[in-house]
This record gives sequence, structure tokens and C-alpha cells, in this order.
Amino acid sequence: MPNSSLSASVMTGSPASVPDGSGQLSKSVAGAVDVTLTATEAANGNIELTGAITANINVIVPTTRRMWRFYNSTTGAFTLTVKTAAGTGVAVTQGSSALLESNGTNVVAISTGGSAPVPVLQLNYNYTGNANGTALAELVWTEFVANQNFTVDSASSLVEISVQGIINIGAGANGISARVVIDSAGTPQNKLVGGNYAAAGNYANVLAGSGKIYITGLSAAVHTVKLQIQAQVAASYYCATTTYPDAYFCRIQVVEHK
Repeated sequence: MPNSSLSASVMTGSPASVPDGSGQLSKSVAGAVDVTLTATEAANGNIELTGAITANINVIVPTTRRMWRFYNSTTGAFTLTVKTAAGTGVAVTQGSSALLESNGTNVVAISTGGSAPVPVLQLNYNYTGNANGTALAELVWTEFVANQNFTVDSASSLVEISVQGIINIGAGANGISARVVIDSAGTPQNKLVGGNYAAAGNYANVLAGSGKIYITGLSAAVHTVKLQIQAQVAASYYCATTTYPDAYFCRIQVVEHK
């Protein structure tokens, strides 16, 4: 049995507590005109907006894909909306906060009102195969877990996909990688979830470094996810959960935060 001592590391933490960047910014948006954040200002992960607003205003953020937590500490009986210059946005209620994301076009809400989204487990898949020296062709994305169905209840949800496991690949010196494919039969999204390097004559876990990815913009419908692996040179892979149940596993979970 190949050495299976390399295990996957998993990121932890609620997505509602992890805006991109840890910087703090307090900015006055007082008045009746829209305010555009500079790139430097928008690089902060936590942004408090203050001042007396005298009309409905927009706070314009870059279209770069990222998350922020905005705090609306303004006064005045008007609406404050965080948006991109040409896209749509989200109104943040006075006296509350909202975790927002720019998806590259629009600003969408991950959570509002200062409360965390409700997590719903939509998929809990455990691999039960017995791969034990299965051939892996050079530079070919090879299906390890076939498409698994999961449901998204709301198009505004944040979808978390978690991959954990030990899938050892080895023989010659080799760079190895793993990815998930979402909606392979429709408009596929390919997301790398792990990678490693196997020295000549040794084995390495392709899911080392794997953890969680977050996706927004999936429609309220049934979607699919599958796991693929790849090696830079021809190799063999092992995930013999039947023969060695205490040494190998592979798990895919999908959680919808809504």
C-alpha cells in the first residue's frame, strides 16, 4: 500500500465572517450625491459608511470579484445602495450591516441585517470505490467522482463546496492536481481544489491543501458537481476505501447559505 500519510487540510470559518481583507475603513458619505470608493478604499474588508445623507445615494465599488462587510451608520431617512458603476446593487439598512460580494458585474448580498445566512446541507457524498493502482494518463483530467446532484433553493444564496480526502498518486516525478466541475452538462465551472508533487518513486495526496470554495450566482435548480484528477506524467492512483478503510477516504459536501 502506498504511503498515505499526507492528509488534506481544510479551511474553517463561516463565510459570513470572512470578507476579503481585514482592513477597516470609516468613510463619510454625507450629502445627496453618489460616492465612488477608490481602489485603496475598496481594498478594506470592513467598511463603515457615516454622515447625514439628504437623498437616496449609491456607493460605487469596483467590479473586481471580492467580498466586503458594509456597515450603514448614516443618518437621514434615505436609502443607501452599494453597487458597481454599471450593475445592480444591494440597499443596506441604516443601523445594520451586510456581507456583500461583487461577482464581477453586480453587487449581491451574502447576508444582510447583521445576521449570518442559514446553512442547508444539500449534498453529503462519500466515495465507496476501491481504486488500487488505477492507471492515470498523462495530462488528462480523469473523472474520480461522477456527477452528483445537489439543489440550490435560492439564486441569491452562497454555495459552499467542500472536498476532503486522501487520493494518493505516484510513480515518477509528478505534479498532480484536482478540480471540481460544476454543471458539466450545462455551463461548466472548473475550480481547482487541491494539488501536490510526488517525487520519483513516492506517492502524494492530490487533495493535500484542499478545502472549501464559495460560489454565487447559481440558479434555483438542481445542479451537479464531480471531482477530477490529473497528473503531469502517466501514473497510478489509489483510494482503496474497501481494502484499506482506515487509510483512504474522499468526501464532497455542498452547503447552501441562504
